[in-house]
Amino acid sequence: MTRDYVLDSVSMDNPQLVAYIRQVQLKSTTHQDPLNATQTSEEKYVATLSQSKREGVYAEYISRIGAISSTAWLEANLSWRGVLILTEPKSFFEAQRSTRNPRTRVLHACLSTDKDTKEIKYHQESEVQVTKLGDGPNSLVPSDDSLPTTRLKCFPLYSVLLAYNATTLDYLSLDSPDAPDGQVTMRKSE
Repeated sequence: MTRDYVLDSVSMDNPQLVAYIRQVQLKSTTHQDPLNATQTSEEKYVATLSQSKREGVYAEYISRIGAISSTAWLEANLSWRGVLILTEPKSFFEAQRSTRNPRTRVLHACLSTDKDTKEIKYHQESEVQVTKLGDGPNSLVPSDDSLPTTRLKCFPLYSVLLAYNATTLDYLSLDSPDAPDGQVTMRKSE
């Protein structure tokens, strides 16, 4: 299966898609490894903006190797919970083994760039993450047969949030290699 697939006849709020993400794709943490909860400057900024709100809800998407989660401190110190979406398999398994909030879920997937669910061929490198959109709308990198590949599902953010039962967020963090400093963040407006 080397072809990319688009499930364009499945709506973002399709109950079967939402149930599939909830029951099969969203994983709870196993609480095996301690969580590194050192406060980053971004978390300090979010804590200030939210007036140190307790029990907030977030969605965080990390697509690069070595990118640091900007929600670990919020979970450990302010009891936040959310969904952590990771494209890189090693980062996903590390997050799944961590001692994050028991109500937090981790998801090994990418976010779809439009309203369609996709399954794509994902290229990975051991040291350098290459995630810029490449050949075609469904590829994360140009084809290179020398790189290890895996199949990766890409879901619309709305579908993931429905599966997590949280369509209102206090914090949204989208890791984007095309954004300045690689990070796009949004906060809930009051």
